[in-house]
Formats: sequence, structure tokens, C-alpha cells
Amino acid sequence: MPGLPELLPVLWEMEIYPDVAMLAPATSTRTLPNLDTAIAMARHFLNIEAGSEKEQRLREIAPRFVVETPEGVTMRGASERPQGVVSWWPGGPA
Repeated sequence: MPGLPELLPVLWEMEIYPDVAMLAPATSTRTLPNLDTAIAMARHFLNIEAGSEKEQRLREIAPRFVVETPEGVTMRGASERPQGVVSWWPGGPA
């Protein structure tokens, strides 16, 4: 998904110069209950139709990209990333 590094240049190109407040990284990586839930979420983000050939391929490769933990599954190599809140007033500052 596009994030802050991709959003800011687009806004600047539109001559929108937003305020950016950076937040501390999340304290833990996202964990999902099981591989099926992770695949369903990936299908949604990638716009893959359930039962399609693309979903079958996703199911074949998904185990390479997740790690099972006592809490469920998480992305292999996932790390904490800082997050930011971007805001601006339409038409410029009030």
C-alpha cells in the first residue's frame, strides 16, 4: 500500500504542503490468527477474486512469506515502521 514516502511527493506536485506529525513506531508487528486470514487479507489488498487462479498462486507462495508465532502468523522480516499523520486545509491555511 502506498505510504507517507509516496504520498508527500504527490501532494507537493499538487502544490499542497501539508503538516506532518510523526508518531512513534507501533510496539509490535501485526499478527493475524492464521494463514487463511492472512491470505484473505492479501486477496483483498491485491484485488484477487476468491477461487481464482491468482488466489491459488497466492496460496502456493504465501507460506514463504509468513512466520508462525504463538499468537498466529506475521510477515517474515516484518519490522516496526514509524507512522505519520498528514493534514492540510483545503485552499491553504485558515
